[in-house]
Order: sequence, then structure tokens, then C-alpha cells
Amino acid sequence: MSPVRWLDPGDAVVVERPTYLAALQVFQLAQANILSVDTDDNGMLVEQLADLLETTRVKAVYLVPTFGNPGGKTLSEDRRRRLVELAKQHDFVIIEDDPYGEISFTDEVRRPLYQHAVELGCEDQVVYTSTFSKILAPGMRIGWIVMPDWLAQQTVIVKQAADLHTNMLSQVITAEYLAMNRLDNQIALIREDYRKKCVALADALESRLGEHIAFSRPKGGMFLWARFRYSFDTMEWMKKTLANGVVFVPGEAFYHDNPDTRTLRLSYSTVSEEGLMTAVERLAKSL
Repeated sequence: MSPVRWLDPGDAVVVERPTYLAALQVFQLAQANILSVDTDDNGMLVEQLADLLETTRVKAVYLVPTFGNPGGKTLSEDRRRRLVELAKQHDFVIIEDDPYGEISFTDEVRRPLYQHAVELGCEDQVVYTSTFSKILAPGMRIGWIVMPDWLAQQTVIVKQAADLHTNMLSQVITAEYLAMNRLDNQIALIREDYRKKCVALADALESRLGEHIAFSRPKGGMFLWARFRYSFDTMEWMKKTLANGVVFVPGEAFYHDNPDTRTLRLSYSTVSEEGLMTAVERLAKSL
């Protein structure tokens, strides 16, 4: 998250509620004034952000607009356009974190916020980031950033200070792999594998825990976000599930304020379909 280094202590940064945990940690280290905007099945409630902008000077808005972490939600096309319009009107920067955009279970095309910004003539107000770690191999910690010139030099200096440069071996391996023109086939394999696992997990949850939890079926990505239908503390519950050999991430970790203790994030990317069904059985036995 090198691009956040242009933030000054006290600058207002808006995130989704819930949002990516590591991003919260980065903004906290930058001593930003973190503000949250709610989400629904169509992503960030952009009109809620618009109301906030009427009274608050915002420096940046951070979001994972496609198959978000943790919620798995995708920002609708009309909200994408509206968000970029607000950035242009109120002069803030959008940090578009897009590690999961290629992992789609449908043929629906979701245009990056950056593309909307180009059409509206304000591409200097969008920072787009992505990574090979989700579509090539988890150990390939190679990412890329599309950013305006005014921010690029600062980011390079901070990157050099942090680690001199990205691991050369990983860069060479990635470059050689890309030269083989195999990435499209790799992405297709990942999409189908994750789709099957997601369906298996969702079906098992509906069958065994449907009376207890509610969730929307993901259309891509790596995560399923669930919420108990009644008052519940998933952090406390995890003590029981751990004893039964299954773990998840309690949802409250993904909130800067007003955490929802009824929520939890489940990942299906590294577990077999059989393993997912076993995990759900263990979750059911833990209630």
C-alpha cells in the first residue's frame, strides 16, 4: 500500500463497512482519520458517501469493488460511475484494489473504476492496484499499480526504502511464465475450480446451517460472507469450532467502527469440496 504515503496524519480516508483488514492496518499506521460507509449486495452505498462529502473533506476512498474481501460483493456499474463522478466533483483519490477481478464465475464484464475515470477525464484521481498472487501462485508476491505521475515518484521512493525492490527471482519467473501465453488458461482453471468449491460450500451451508445464517452466493472471488440471523458472537463461537477442527475469520475484524459480531468470513480457495463439506458439518456440530 505504498500509494498511501501521500496521506498526512488526520487526513480523512473512507472505507467500506466491512473492508479489507490489512488496509485498515495501513491507514491506522498512516494516522488517517478512517471513516466508514455501509455496503449492500451491490457494494458500497455511494449515496451515503455523497452525503458524507457534503460535510467532510475526504482525501481518499479505498475499496475492493469486485468480489470484495471480506464481503464478496461487487460494486454495481451505476455506482462505479457515480463514485468516479464524486471523486471528480470533490477532488479525492480513489484507491481501487482489484486482486480478485479475474476470478469471475460468470461472463459478466465489470469495468474498473479507472476505465470510468478515463472516460470522465479524471484518471489522475484513481490509483488501480492488482496482483499475480491470486491468479498465478500465492507465493508470487508480484503486483502492479496504475497511478498518476504526481504520485508515482513518491511511491517509487517509498518502495525503495521499504525493500529496495521486489524479489528478482519472482519477477523473472512471472515474466517467463507470461511469455509462454498460458495465463488465460490458468485463470480459466482457477475460475472453474473456485466456482465448484463455492457452490459446494454454499449448498452445504444452506442445508446444514440455513436456519441459523444468511448469505449471498458469491459470483466470483475467494470468500463467502455470512451473518447469523440472531444475536451472536462469532469470536466466542470460534473457540468451539477450533476445538472441533475448523476455523474461520470472525467478521468484527473487518470493521473500523460498529462491528457486527454476528458475521464471519469463510474462504473456499484452498480446501477441497469434500473438505468444505466436512468443515460445514463441524460448524453445525459446534452450535
